[in-house]
Amino acid sequence: MNSERFRMRNKYSSLFTLVLIALAFYVTGCKPKFEEADKLFKQGYYRQSAIIFEEFSKSTKDKKLKSEAIFFAAEAYRLSDEYDKALRLYEKVLKTDPKNTKALLMRANLLKKVEKYREALDAYDVYLAEVPGDTMADIRKQGCELALQDRKSTRLNSSHGYISYAVFCLK
Repeated sequence: MNSERFRMRNKYSSLFTLVLIALAFYVTGCKPKFEEADKLFKQGYYRQSAIIFEEFSKSTKDKKLKSEAIFFAAEAYRLSDEYDKALRLYEKVLKTDPKNTKALLMRANLLKKVEKYREALDAYDVYLAEVPGDTMADIRKQGCELALQDRKSTRLNSSHGYISYAVFCLK
C-alpha cells in the first residue's frame, strides 16, 4: 500500500513539475519580446523585427510600450520598403497619440516618398503645428509644393503636345 502511494505521489509530483516547466516556457518563451525585436532591428533585420514588434504590441497591456512597439514596427517596415504597412502603423500610433511628433514627421516624410504630395502637405502642416520652426520639415514641405507644381506643368505641356501633334496631323 505504501509503495502504491509513493508511486502515485511520485507520478503526480512529476506531472506537476512538467506542468510548471511548460507554463514557465509558455510565459517566457512564447511571448514576443520587445528586447528581441529591438536587437533584430539594431542588427538590420527589419522585416523580422517588424513582425515581432507587431506581435508584442498585441500581447502587451502597457499602453506606452504598445505605442512604442507599433512605432518601431512602422519604422522597420519603412526600412524594409513596405511603405503601405508602415503608413498603416504610423496612423495607428497617431490614433492613440495624435501629438506623437516622431510619428507625425515620419508619416509626412513617407507620404512624400511615395509621391502622395497633397496628403504629405497636410501631414507636414499638422507636424509643423506641433513643432514650429523645424526647417527640414519646411524644406520637405516646399519640395511637395514644387512637385505638385511640376505635375501640373507636365500635364499642361503634355496635353499641349498632343494638341500640337493633332493640329500637325490635320495640316
